[in-house]
Amino acid sequence: MNSKSKKIIVLIVIVTIIIISLGSTYAVWSTKTKQTNKNIAAMSCLDITYTDESSGITLNDAIPIIDSESEFLPGYTFSIVNNCETAVKYEVNLESLNIDGLPSSDYFDINYMNVSIDNDKVGLLGTLDKTTSLLNNNVSYDSRKIYTGILDPANKNINKTHTIKIWLDETTPKSEIGKTWQGKVTLNGSVMLDYVGENATAYITKLYNNKNSELEYDNTSDNNLRYVGKNPNNYVLFNDELWRIIGVMNNIDGGESSGENATRVKLIGPNLLYVAYDSKCVEKEGGCLAPDFDYSNNWAQSTLANLLNDAYLFNKKSGVQRGSAAYYLYASSISYPSSSQYPWYYYDFTSKGIKEESRNIIEPATYYLGAPITQDENTAAARDFYVAERTNKGENNDLTWTGIIALMYPSDYGFASNATVSGNRCTDIALYEWKNKKDCTWDSNWLDDSISHTLTPRSTGYSDNFVIEGDSYIFPISAYYEMGVLPVLYLKSSVEILSGEGTKNNPYTLRI
Repeated sequence: MNSKSKKIIVLIVIVTIIIISLGSTYAVWSTKTKQTNKNIAAMSCLDITYTDESSGITLNDAIPIIDSESEFLPGYTFSIVNNCETAVKYEVNLESLNIDGLPSSDYFDINYMNVSIDNDKVGLLGTLDKTTSLLNNNVSYDSRKIYTGILDPANKNINKTHTIKIWLDETTPKSEIGKTWQGKVTLNGSVMLDYVGENATAYITKLYNNKNSELEYDNTSDNNLRYVGKNPNNYVLFNDELWRIIGVMNNIDGGESSGENATRVKLIGPNLLYVAYDSKCVEKEGGCLAPDFDYSNNWAQSTLANLLNDAYLFNKKSGVQRGSAAYYLYASSISYPSSSQYPWYYYDFTSKGIKEESRNIIEPATYYLGAPITQDENTAAARDFYVAERTNKGENNDLTWTGIIALMYPSDYGFASNATVSGNRCTDIALYEWKNKKDCTWDSNWLDDSISHTLTPRSTGYSDNFVIEGDSYIFPISAYYEMGVLPVLYLKSSVEILSGEGTKNNPYTLRI
């Protein structure tokens, strides 16, 4: 992702494993190593020290074992020291080598070889993420990433010692007896010229203090710091997708680790699908048998709230209504049924939902479900919506809802513009009137192409919610209309921006 990285490649150790049969039901392993007792290598400002503390990775007289027994195995230990002036990101890879004179049919199946680093199991080698080999001339036939780390001088983190262990999985079949595996541990390092390594809320605030014109305080009672303008540098890599940062929001409740009244970063994701705000169904195997014509604007009980906080959040399938508007099934596409059939199917997020590593950096927040009174809907500007969202409880909703994934508020959309029209800031112009004001939308608002539902239900009645219409204005429509869905969530307050510049080509990366 970052073209400025400087690559450093170091080869560490060769390990050979042979399975030999003793006429029993188990395979006995013998491990040999070509590594000398100690070897020191230096590449640029990154120094690697390899210490063979136990004559290599030793599995003599061993049999396939359960994972818990791997704790007692000896391992191979090496240390990395960063003498660079900036941070270094490094990947530890385990490469499987071609063996001269041995047919590939006699290679041990790496799907039965477990790997751990620092006594944390990484997994079966053959199931880990593939990476490009660092060896020349087809020396290896497979390369897998087993660890990624960062050495940051600014945080006095300049050295790291790792211990790698490998062992036979307990499911190793007899067919692997007599087979051989030979491998190398390789290290791929990059000098991180775009390294940040700071708390996300603090870093974004620092950008504003350094006169970043893409950030503005909204001057509400919470005084949130927001990204504004046509295309600010607020891109972030989250869930292996490009999301964007709405801003640094204050007084956010609901997070167990963040606590009450926390300052947290709010993200908005790419459009997931087109679906109604609420369109329940009666579920049956393979899909939905028939509709439940509820079409309520009660967010807590809506189809959309359940879909986002169940199927999408936890990589599952969920049955919801599928109507006549544009439709996008995240995992795969299907054709429309004939008019004589019930058009009720499952949305499938099993391959494209929120991944576990992404779930680890987010947590619940309290969202507001208030809205302007009916007679004020057409005159409410962003600031008016912001106040009403937090104070004016509607007929069909509680004032608050606590969950993980929701949608943007109308006020989020309004505050994303930084333009002035006829002497008036767009944030002070009624959002309904934006329909005829290109200056407030297309020319100055990075959320303008978001033709989608917002979180906010109408304060009167039971069936309408506010949406961003195709002409870029806020308007209430029935909950059964299908619109785009852009997921919104809050990061934990402890999340850091690891690296990046916030651009589309070099987005921020996150860590906790």
